[in-house]
Amino acid sequence: MKRAVLADSSQTALANRLAKALNPILLDADPGRLQRGLKIAGESGWIDDFEPDAGSVHTFVAGSRSGRYSVRIDLGEFGPAESAAWELVTGPMGYGPDIEAGRIDRDLLDCAEDTGCPIVPHIEDIDAECECPDPAWPCKHIIAVLAGFVAEVDRDGSILLRARGVDAPRFDPVPADPTAGRSLWTEGLFDSGPTPAEAFAREPGPLPEAPPVPSEPMPPCFHEDEYDPGRFTADMDADMLDLQAAIAANSAFVTLDRLASGRPLHPRPADLHADAARVALFAHELVPELAEIAGCSPLALEDRALAWLHGGEPGIAALNEEFQPEPEVRAAADAALKSRFGTVTRRKNRWTLAAEQRQLRLGRDGQWYPYAKQGSRWLPDGPPAADSLAAADTADHPPAARLDHETP
Repeated sequence: MKRAVLADSSQTALANRLAKALNPILLDADPGRLQRGLKIAGESGWIDDFEPDAGSVHTFVAGSRSGRYSVRIDLGEFGPAESAAWELVTGPMGYGPDIEAGRIDRDLLDCAEDTGCPIVPHIEDIDAECECPDPAWPCKHIIAVLAGFVAEVDRDGSILLRARGVDAPRFDPVPADPTAGRSLWTEGLFDSGPTPAEAFAREPGPLPEAPPVPSEPMPPCFHEDEYDPGRFTADMDADMLDLQAAIAANSAFVTLDRLASGRPLHPRPADLHADAARVALFAHELVPELAEIAGCSPLALEDRALAWLHGGEPGIAALNEEFQPEPEVRAAADAALKSRFGTVTRRKNRWTLAAEQRQLRLGRDGQWYPYAKQGSRWLPDGPPAADSLAAADTADHPPAARLDHETP
């Protein structure tokens, strides 16, 4: 997983969003230039003040030997459509007072993005040039300016708005005094309120009644960022905590759905590849990215997702594993299935009922997993059973559909 070079949970939401947008440029840099550029950005006196202009920001960086180099970062100016969308965000949508007060949180950033006037430009709209003789791109001066600009946006987010062509007042820095800006009532409460130890020592009140279980739970939303903090990325910030809440909502949905259908809950897979199949079952749009994590094709990951839905991690194993069952197991299954279905063919641990367009696969856990034929593929088609005939009876009808996903 690619690391975030400039993102920092202590920064404002705007600075963090900008840092993530610039990340591909920094990750393409030569490691030596990246290290020197970040060092320049971290030391005072190397970078001049930033001068925003419509669509760009400009500054000078001191050379390592002598002279200064002009660096320009192109960020893209709002066109007529973006300007009209911005008027909508600051007017009817009610974000004008927040912007005037210097409050640009994730809600505002998401609203502007969805409305068609993203405050942080997309990577394809960002470019940079430096007049230094270094032929490599990005050079250390561009890297230093990008890092310095993120720090400047963290201090005063209005500079990014002005660089995008928006007329915005300078934002006041956050006051160091924790009581600054409080009303007289809240200031007095701040001084005379309970200490943290006293607050945590209080006996909690009774919990409210739990809301009724919905009859038809709706699937929760999914983020397009890293899918599972702690499993697919080492980073943890406010965005990742928000994502963790979405994952909790997903787990709750799966639990309700399983309880409603009377099917067992599968524990979260310990294997990362199997866990990618679990996430793919509900995040269909992320199947190509998850397939890279799982080390398989998107089509194969969809098969694994269906296998996990019906059988959990053992179901995924039964999808691909082939082995020779014990002779007595083979004989008993042959006799039982032929007495019920007539013609039955077997290849290792797989019994095919051609007339029924059905197949039963024996897992190493001793469970029988039903499959159904779709075109030229066999797909998982129901929960497993301890008996071959019972598994044949538990298959879903009609056969399970493939995941709703378009492979690019």
